[in-house]
Amino acid sequence: MNTAIEKIRSKCLEKYRSAKINITLIKIRKFKVQVFGTVHYPGFVVVSAIARVSDIYNLVVEQQILSGYGGGIEKLDGSDISTRNITLWRHSKPINVDLVKFSIDGIKELNPHIQQGDIIEFRLKKEKVGIYGGVELPGSYEYVEGESISDIIKLAGGFTKNADTNKVEITRFLNLVEKESIFLNSSQKIRNTIVFPEDHILVRFYKDYKRQDLVKIFGEINYPGV
Repeated sequence: MNTAIEKIRSKCLEKYRSAKINITLIKIRKFKVQVFGTVHYPGFVVVSAIARVSDIYNLVVEQQILSGYGGGIEKLDGSDISTRNITLWRHSKPINVDLVKFSIDGIKELNPHIQQGDIIEFRLKKEKVGIYGGVELPGSYEYVEGESISDIIKLAGGFTKNADTNKVEITRFLNLVEKESIFLNSSQKIRNTIVFPEDHILVRFYKDYKRQDLVKIFGEINYPGV
């Protein structure tokens, strides 16, 4: 847009060198983008040239909530649609979109602007990873292939002050019943260990973090108490 404005300005100045030029954009160009996947109304949506994938996502979720159903099969409320495994197809090449990471890191490549001819594929949230213990935002997070333990810790707000960063335990399913425990005792292992679906990550706390032993004093004294 800035390039176009400068070209218009330079052309005007060629003829009117002393003119003061003000350019106002009255109407932004709009076009259709194809949307498919686990949405109630697959097809085309009208967007502007400044729209991002998050704008399409909000529109799809709004339609999902208003309709109450997805694909005529099961009830969906919008929260079932993945925010971390969205695919933007551009010139037949996939671009991975992660709106959760975008909200945390602000990396614009994770939430790109829409271009004419783009196709957006939405999926259901399926696999999850749980992280608990010494992190700021413990809970369940949507699984994304190829992420490390440190990536999940960052999503969860990072370590708490009383977290023992050298004591991270993963409980992982080997099959439908059997499990194994994996212990990570260094930052390098935390960075290099890849997350699997349904992993349960536990960050241990320091046992005696800022512990103070208190004594209660009472009886015939001027200032009884702790």
